[in-house]
Amino acid sequence: MRTSLNELRLLEDYLQQCLPTEDKLLLEAKLILEEDLRERLSLQERCYQLIQLYGRIKTREQLQRVERQIFEQPAHKRFVQKIKQYFRYEI
Repeated sequence: MRTSLNELRLLEDYLQQCLPTEDKLLLEAKLILEEDLRERLSLQERCYQLIQLYGRIKTREQLQRVERQIFEQPAHKRFVQKIKQYFRYEI
């Protein structure tokens, strides 16, 4: 069975906690009664988790790339020295 766009929107709003109380209660009752709906909700939630994880990985890669560019290029040597001075640990 193909999931309708309206159902996807409803599940998305539920996961984002954007549903009005009445709609939330109705959906939660349906989730108790309909196993396939619970499964679709679980799959959609897992998709969101994977998308979020992918975004974190990409952001980390971008930050590492910028860090390498700054700390490895001679043109940024003075800047790097200033940064290191700010974080110098002295007792």
